[in-house]
Amino acid sequence: MKALCQDLFGFRGSSSGRGRSARQERERASGFSFLLCLAAGLGLLPVAVGASTAGEGPAAFSSSPVGDQVLSEGSAIRDVAVPVEEISESHFRQSDITGVHGTQGGEDLELPYFERAITLEDKKEWRRLLDLSRKWTSAYPKEAAAWFFLGLSYEKLTQYHEAIRAYREAIQKKREFAKAWCNLGTCYAYLGQYSEAVDALKTAVAQKEDFGRAWSDLGAAYVELGRHQEAVTALEKATQLRSDLPEAWCNLGCAYAELKKYDPAIAATKKAVHLKPDYGAAWYNLATLYKATGQKEKMAAASQKVQELDPAMGKELSQKLAAPSP
Repeated sequence: MKALCQDLFGFRGSSSGRGRSARQERERASGFSFLLCLAAGLGLLPVAVGASTAGEGPAAFSSSPVGDQVLSEGSAIRDVAVPVEEISESHFRQSDITGVHGTQGGEDLELPYFERAITLEDKKEWRRLLDLSRKWTSAYPKEAAAWFFLGLSYEKLTQYHEAIRAYREAIQKKREFAKAWCNLGTCYAYLGQYSEAVDALKTAVAQKEDFGRAWSDLGAAYVELGRHQEAVTALEKATQLRSDLPEAWCNLGCAYAELKKYDPAIAATKKAVHLKPDYGAAWYNLATLYKATGQKEKMAAASQKVQELDPAMGKELSQKLAAPSP
């Protein structure tokens, strides 16, 4: 019985959105990614992952995931543990534009771009952030922060190829830029390029070993590639660093299930629903795990929870649970 996982980063079909369910579209619009994990026999299904733009952000990612955060990493400028240097190559260095006149130095001139970008990110005004970032990269083409925000705005607008190009520009300007590497990996994952995602995310955690979101996303990418033991290792690391990420716990449960380690799979998935009680995807997986382990009453309770949260998902789950085990 071969186990497989699909759509770990929130998409079925192409990056154009073809093939996404209405529920996936709703979750995407509200700032969530959708993780679909299928295990032969178990039928492990959804997982909403989060990533907030301003915090450690998919999917088994991100996203940002969390409260519920979005699959990507935003500026995190409000996190006192993250210095400004992680975002910008310098503290707003001198302008790269020749012929700038006025009493203010280059740093002062650039500061309004950064402050405005943070404000637009907070408000999730991605098109306005895109316009600002284009102007910023034009005025200060050597500034890593400008390209990072350009990538972030493209990513939030689901223009992943453009986001990748922008993040790579940011990395060229500032090689030690863990957040840009993490978001780069996320975008590759959205496009189904999981090997490239792994490479980028491994760089992120190499540069910032305590980067919980990047470890979570790396684990998700490993699941997509069928590298389940490596997924467990990365996701265990993620949950140690960021025990508040429900999607990391849910994905850890998926990885354990693929290895047929059902007790730890159930424990991890229960942690996910404890952190996020309305996590329909995790409840779905929990019901299938209870079926696999013969816990019928708990299976029924978890199934009822899915039905309350998402009737369409509940109907799908009921059909799976009614089918005979292989």
